[in-house]
Amino acid sequence: MDGTPRTSIISTPVLEAADRLGADFVAAEPFPHAVIDEFLAPAFARRLLAEFPGFEQGNFIGDDGQPGGKSTSDKVRQLGPAYRELDDAIRSREFLQLLSRLTGIESLIYDPWYLGGGTHENREGMSLDPHVDFNFHPSERWHRRLNLIIYLNPVWDAQWGGNFGLFRDPHSSPRPDVSIAPSF
Repeated sequence: MDGTPRTSIISTPVLEAADRLGADFVAAEPFPHAVIDEFLAPAFARRLLAEFPGFEQGNFIGDDGQPGGKSTSDKVRQLGPAYRELDDAIRSREFLQLLSRLTGIESLIYDPWYLGGGTHENREGMSLDPHVDFNFHPSERWHRRLNLIIYLNPVWDAQWGGNFGLFRDPHSSPRPDVSIAPSF
């Protein structure tokens, strides 16, 4: 580690507003969450975008064994220097303590396997049905308390659809309680 604070990848306004953002997180409906525009420092976000893996570099084979329209990579450290810096930050005590301030969730830990995480790219026409993520890590039995989702798409048109939806109960309503347009 080079001595750089691991929260240096976070934008200054987020660091300055951490306590207010934490209060917003706890009070959010339909369940605690936060939408934080420009979470990452802009220069760092641009580095991640520049190093984002090509579609064919990830796992783009579907459950049926055929190439599909979604590609994922959970080997974050292998994607380039910016992704190694991201991984170093995410695993640091300083970063996890900041996330605790932003969420009120104490004793957060890092998942070195990025189970269900890493980079994700969906091609046009792909969708993801509303669902509830697993809450216990299948091998470690850790209680999964938080997902951190960072969008690196520099352009988004609302007419494309594909907003991120939060549902109180995805099985009882066809419409999300909260709809979030992905923004860089």
